[in-house]
Amino acid sequence: MLFRIPLTLSSNPYDIVIAAVLVLLGLAFMSQFNNFLEILAFKFNDVNLFLMIKNDILSFISGSLIPLALLPAWLLSGLRWLPFYHVLYLPSMLMIGRNHEEGLFGLGVLVVWNLVFLIMNNRVYNWLRVRYDGVGI
Repeated sequence: MLFRIPLTLSSNPYDIVIAAVLVLLGLAFMSQFNNFLEILAFKFNDVNLFLMIKNDILSFISGSLIPLALLPAWLLSGLRWLPFYHVLYLPSMLMIGRNHEEGLFGLGVLVVWNLVFLIMNNRVYNWLRVRYDGVGI
């Protein structure tokens, strides 16, 4: 029991494996996303604004600011195409035995977003690195 609420985890191995893979892909995506924001430091002097916006967006889309169950269906269906929903919310729902049908879709979304950011990070890094104008260079 946690806070007098019975805590039940899924006993379905499919849900557990998909949730574990989603967590690993989510870690890879968040690393690439943060890397992209750090690459922007070649162009901008202060990237703290970008980091604050990222944290606010992540809090909203992950459901930690407002529970996702309270959002309208049309907004929730749009958020499912973004990676943040699948990084935090979907693995936790799979671990408690809900949202079984979204597991494979979530894997596909995270794989695509990981590939997009991998390509984008390489291109933006190579483009901004040669345009960096710093002291002593």
